[in-house]
Amino acid sequence: MSATKSLSNGGGVYPSIQGLYDPAQEHDACGVGFIANMYGQRSRAILMVR
Repeated sequence: MSATKSLSNGGGVYPSIQGLYDPAQEHDACGVGFIANMYGQRSRAILMVR
C-alpha cells in the first residue's frame, strides 16, 4: 500500500485513496457501545468477548 496523501494525523501519512477508503474521511474510531437485555433485566455484568 503506497502512502501518498499526507494529512494532519500527528505527523504520519495516510494511504492513498483506494476502493471505499478516502483519507479525507479519516477520524478516530473511539466510541461507546450499549447492550440491552431483551427481558428488561438490569445488570452490571462485564461481557467477555473472545
